[in-house]
Amino acid sequence: MKRKPGRLAEYDGAMGDRLVASMATKGSSYEEAFDALTADPPLRFREWTDAELAELIARNPDTAPARLAASEVRRREAWQTPARWSLLVSVLALLMSAVALARTF
Repeated sequence: MKRKPGRLAEYDGAMGDRLVASMATKGSSYEEAFDALTADPPLRFREWTDAELAELIARNPDTAPARLAASEVRRREAWQTPARWSLLVSVLALLMSAVALARTF
């Protein structure tokens, strides 16, 4: 069974199509077309897989889309670390202390 292309393939196709379309207009230079492509943020990264984000970052790490992808990876990693569990424990501790305070009255 053939796999559906991922978000990275869609992004590459859209970037290529935009480059061709912008270079087809009269009076535009390659530098202007490249600046227009790199200035716009890419597709929503929340729908991308971790592997696609890593590949985009590895291809060209100093571009704006790669920086946005890196920030999305950091956001995902922040909730996969003990931070999520420490937040849950602190909320449970607050609830237990509120119950204990209520029982004392």
